[in-house]
Amino acid sequence: MAARRGRDRSAVAPWWKAWRRGDLPHDLFAGLMGTISTVPEAMAFALLAGLPAHMGLYALFLPILAYFLLGTSRDLSLSPTAPVVALLASTVVPIAGDDPDRYVAVALLVSWLAGGILLAAGLLRLGYAASFVSRPVLDGYFAGASLLITASQVPLLLGLNGGGLDVAEIARSLAAGWGELEPGEVALGAGLLALLYLLHAAGLRAIGPGVAVAAGAAAVGLLGLQAPVVGAIPAGLPDLHLPAIGGGAVARALPGAAAIALVAFLDSVSTARAFAGQNGYRIDPDRELLALGAANVAAGASGAAPVSGNLADTLLLEEAGARTPVTTLVTVALVLVLLLAGADFPRIPLAAFAAIVVHAVVRPGLFAALRRTFAEDRVEFAAGLLCLAGVLTIGLVRGLLIAMGLTVLRMLALANHLPLRTYGVVRDPAPALVDPDGGGRPVDTLLFQPLGGLFFASAGSVVDRMRARIARAPALRRVVIDLRAVPWVDLTACDYLAALARELAARDVALLAVRVRAEVAERFRRCGLGDLLAAEAELSHLLDG
Repeated sequence: MAARRGRDRSAVAPWWKAWRRGDLPHDLFAGLMGTISTVPEAMAFALLAGLPAHMGLYALFLPILAYFLLGTSRDLSLSPTAPVVALLASTVVPIAGDDPDRYVAVALLVSWLAGGILLAAGLLRLGYAASFVSRPVLDGYFAGASLLITASQVPLLLGLNGGGLDVAEIARSLAAGWGELEPGEVALGAGLLALLYLLHAAGLRAIGPGVAVAAGAAAVGLLGLQAPVVGAIPAGLPDLHLPAIGGGAVARALPGAAAIALVAFLDSVSTARAFAGQNGYRIDPDRELLALGAANVAAGASGAAPVSGNLADTLLLEEAGARTPVTTLVTVALVLVLLLAGADFPRIPLAAFAAIVVHAVVRPGLFAALRRTFAEDRVEFAAGLLCLAGVLTIGLVRGLLIAMGLTVLRMLALANHLPLRTYGVVRDPAPALVDPDGGGRPVDTLLFQPLGGLFFASAGSVVDRMRARIARAPALRRVVIDLRAVPWVDLTACDYLAALARELAARDVALLAVRVRAEVAERFRRCGLGDLLAAEAELSHLLDG
């Protein structure tokens, strides 16, 4: 959207202050193209979640209106997405069983819970959680989810009932229906999937889902196939209601809702940040949490599938020439017309929506990020690969827990190997900083410089390395810690430093801290380490004296 550059795009300026009448034709066209693509996709993703197709349509009404009013991204397109609805299905199935009414009710409860979690996180200003899961691990998670989702659609592509989001269940569906395969229905599914990829390759990605739906309906009508179809979409606006589920459903649904909230936020904010940087403005992650939370509460209240930022649809709007969020209002208006009019889809085969789902999740660049990680960092690649395997073997929710756990372990491992610069001070022939292991001249002062925060995961390793080097300096009189690169310390780090100070004092060796930030100095004073502090002006004296 090159036309956006050069306008007032500060974080606080509303987009409408920069809106011009000349933007309207571009936004109208982009909104039309986006709706043609998003409506069939939203219905397909609702079906993927085990929900009626019209719940996908509902997701393009009140939820995206809520984001339009509260969000700070001017580019992000919201809709049901494959990872979110797959998590929804894996959460709802164990709670609702085979009761279709309870299934829908639990799904709406999960949307309420996910939205509430996002709203609470926004009020607590937890937007920094966008950096909580490392990108390579998240890439592994999304790749695994894409493979699992693709496998779940294979029975529908072949004209069979069944599927699910469990490898064993998918295998049982295929085994049970293998003898019932009809060549015409197999050809229909394969042909629709090929059609979507051909249209994508020809630069007609925006109309692909709509063409696939129309082609599927035409094929069923002309060939008289008995493939499973979608059926009628109820006419009228969705009813507003509160969740009313008992039997401990809230407690059982809460972990899945938290997983949906995390995935929705990570996917949305990463997409929003990428487009904001490209188009010259900034987003507010805390406001994004509130907007995304409001959108999912609106989904639960209006009988819709949960929503998240959709990278593919956001790219489509970019390519179609969208300039402002007015494109969102175009989609809302067109969906409103469709809902009020009602629609009957007696001939649209489920295979068409299965093809749309597979095309949405299986793209040529699916494993590109993991390949790049493999070339740059084998440890992070192994973490991403382990997460991918976890999703395929133990499920989406537990796979996400693996992703979070691997990120935490990686963070702790890096903290445990915090860089520590070490210098020695010699006096002869003149005071100078030297490599303390260089030999040749006696060292009476050691200068250590940790490069990062000192806390429970890093302080022990840093102090142990300092001890090891101190033990090799028999003529030592003073140990100086340069803390200019240490932004904070915790109580555990203070305990480690206090123990080191006592050990050194027993050898008549002084321990001093220099270039200490104000907040770190205050922590030292509260922990009884005020005697370690040396004024910055004294550093040259300490090294020369």
